[in-house]
Amino acid sequence: MKKILLMSLSMFLLAGCSSQPSRSDVATIIENTGVLITSKPVNAEIEIGRTKRCGGDANAAIYALMREHGWADVNPSGSVELTTKGKDLLQKLGASPNKGGVGGCNYEFYLVPMGEKKRVEVTGLAQLSNSAMLAKYSLVVELNEFGKDMTVGSDFCNKYMTSANSGTCPDVESPMMFAVPGQEGFATTGEYEAHLVKFDDGWKVE
Repeated sequence: MKKILLMSLSMFLLAGCSSQPSRSDVATIIENTGVLITSKPVNAEIEIGRTKRCGGDANAAIYALMREHGWADVNPSGSVELTTKGKDLLQKLGASPNKGGVGGCNYEFYLVPMGEKKRVEVTGLAQLSNSAMLAKYSLVVELNEFGKDMTVGSDFCNKYMTSANSGTCPDVESPMMFAVPGQEGFATTGEYEAHLVKFDDGWKVE
């Protein structure tokens, strides 16, 4: 009798464990909240026409990238000017300028899209109780031609970090993104948390 009870208990515990959602299930639940639409856009910040006395660093990685691809020219005074190729790129990516600058520092400020958020990747699950869990997740971004070089460990960033003007790459003007192994052109950005509760009709984000 004791053996039968132990077997029944084991089967009950296994059944309870199997009812818990997988990482893939939780990712779908989080995506259904609309987080890919409502979260902060994946943009890089660039200032065109500024000078050194405006406080910016024309040697930052993002400007080195623009120089390398022929998207911008940087003159010795530190001002940054878009080339025709650069203007075409920003127009293609849908980046529009806003006027900025004070105290004689006249420049145009752009938010340049680096890619489009495509899905949620759950990086960890913590079971808080039978009816509650905590999920940690990142957003997976499909990178455009501008964003592919501005990810941690990219060929461009590795080259920039070993150059005479080395700093950080990506730098403060760009979000921190990490390439997804085995998925060319995709990266993850950010680390977020979601609390899930088990209702009578399934698990939902609280």
